[in-house]
Amino acid sequence: TLPGAPRCSTRPHPTRAPASDPPSRLAMAVLSARSLALVSALLAASVDSVAAACPMNVRGCNPPTPYTSLKASTSLATIVASSGFDADMKAKVNLGHQAVIDFIGGVEPVTAFLFEPNGAASAYADMETPMCTFLYGTAVNCGFSNLVGIATGGGGQYFRGAGAETCCNSQMQSSSAGLYYFPSSSDTAAGIAERAVHEYTHAVQGKYGDMLPAWLMEGGAVQMECLLAHKMPSPMGYAQCMKFGGGRGGVIPNMRGYFASAYGQSNGLAKGEDRCCDGLCGSGDAEVTFASGGVSTSSYLFYDSGAVAIAWAINKAGKTSKQFWTSKISGFWGAIVPYDGYDYATGFPSSCPADAGWKKAFAAFTGHANIAAFYAEFDAWAKTATESDVLAILESDADVEAQAATTFDVATADFLAEGIQAAATCGA
Repeated sequence: TLPGAPRCSTRPHPTRAPASDPPSRLAMAVLSARSLALVSALLAASVDSVAAACPMNVRGCNPPTPYTSLKASTSLATIVASSGFDADMKAKVNLGHQAVIDFIGGVEPVTAFLFEPNGAASAYADMETPMCTFLYGTAVNCGFSNLVGIATGGGGQYFRGAGAETCCNSQMQSSSAGLYYFPSSSDTAAGIAERAVHEYTHAVQGKYGDMLPAWLMEGGAVQMECLLAHKMPSPMGYAQCMKFGGGRGGVIPNMRGYFASAYGQSNGLAKGEDRCCDGLCGSGDAEVTFASGGVSTSSYLFYDSGAVAIAWAINKAGKTSKQFWTSKISGFWGAIVPYDGYDYATGFPSSCPADAGWKKAFAAFTGHANIAAFYAEFDAWAKTATESDVLAILESDADVEAQAATTFDVATADFLAEGIQAAATCGA
């Protein structure tokens, strides 16, 4: 992929609920038509740039990239910023990244590109060479002008987008992670810290490979925001964040609203596996279908329901969030063995067989016979869950803060120190 081709989230300035609602999540998770067109054009260019050893039917928008050479790290992401990017905001980006690193370990190489809003062209000039070199080892022709257009258009987008990719054993493999920050003029430094937690979590997720479902990727990043909310500039507890976070009135009410809708009642969590991108939907649905079923935005499924589903799974398994995120033996992420059968033109997370990849690892974590059994039990609970029911399955604020009190040791044996590659040796 190329920059401007978001793998995960695209967010404008969040809105706050009354009182202590955190300025944390997006008010819109759906890519604009402009962004989707940019995704398609930039990604098409990336297909031409890869070596012949790569699969040649790679689609333009968010294709499978099941393998990775990302490694565990305790170092902060490299920062490349426009000349006028606010110094306090830059510090808060590092604060958010550091919070994730301390809790579940970091990854490398990661570069965060910070674009000030509404700057003059000269403000961004020194970013082009490092970004193009980061992606392709060349100083030009990496779609940089398209990203400047987002910034000069007012910003308001944040995503884990393109990093470098290589070819290995006829598979695509990510070799670095790129994080792209386009604050709007109304965004605050405190809000940037929370966004940085979300986006850096996506970089960490990338170390584990496979093609993960949208509800697990986005829900996982939202859950991480709430797990670390007590470390942010506007601190709050885990439960409070789950009640009021999300930028659309709260994670819990949005999840409950989704499952109360006709669409949610019929489709449950499983519809959150595949997310439309540039007209390609896999088993997922377009935004208009959500709306016709009484869901005002698909974000209620991907982000909010996903976050609650992860919390429910952790409770069901009788384990902790720290285990879920870090343990190879008793957790989820470190237990994934990437599925190698995705079609690069048509494959989506739902294409993964029940006995392979992320589906096998998740069912093993929760103790269900398979992912379908997990969906069935979770959906039955979620369709009638009250706010009190959801709060009851959350880890206590005290337990969460105790888990986050000490810096995680990335050298521990029960931790995946390096992503799984497609072969022991790789050639372009």
